[in-house]
Amino acid sequence: MKSLKTIVAIATALSLGACASTDLASRDVPMASDVGTAGASYLPSAEWTLRDVRVNVPETLPTTEADVYYPMADIVWHGDPVGNRHQQVQRLMDDGLTAGLSGLRGGRPVFVDVEVVRFHSLSPKTRNSIGGVHNMLFDMEVRDANTGEVLVPRQRHKVDLRGYGGRRALKAERNGQGQKVRIMAHLQNWVADTLSVPQAMRVTPGARRAAN
Repeated sequence: MKSLKTIVAIATALSLGACASTDLASRDVPMASDVGTAGASYLPSAEWTLRDVRVNVPETLPTTEADVYYPMADIVWHGDPVGNRHQQVQRLMDDGLTAGLSGLRGGRPVFVDVEVVRFHSLSPKTRNSIGGVHNMLFDMEVRDANTGEVLVPRQRHKVDLRGYGGRRALKAERNGQGQKVRIMAHLQNWVADTLSVPQAMRVTPGARRAAN
């Protein structure tokens, strides 16, 4: 009976279809992201220099420490010791996005403003078993740092990354590719692609990596 209950629990988690993933043997590739028109090639990002990335994670977003397959909260993060999850997510996203734009050397300073709507990573239970999806949903806008002019209008983005499970997760952790490192590198590459940062101005993922 215990085995049957376990099977039912896993099946239920999989059916939710958000953070749970049925593709257990999937390759290490980012999942499709809804980046709208912000990644258009005409963006003059080569003319920018980054003044600051300003990430806001509203305290009103519910969080949870529940160790279940699919925790019902907007902020789910277990990649740091137990603490203020809003602050931890803010630092993680700030570090990842900043790294993706830190190579810009143009003459126009810009602010990149980000407001998190949802940051749903894997619970320990999911990470130790079936794996799933790290799901990030946020609004982003680019402004001239001196005049306040909007250069890229506020737009909502959905950024997903496959999360390892079981032995694959443990192996990645041993190789210095834990979930925190992978999410930061994914955000770094994503924002560079989305804002059309020239290849010559890109920083190698991990060069500005925070401690995992």
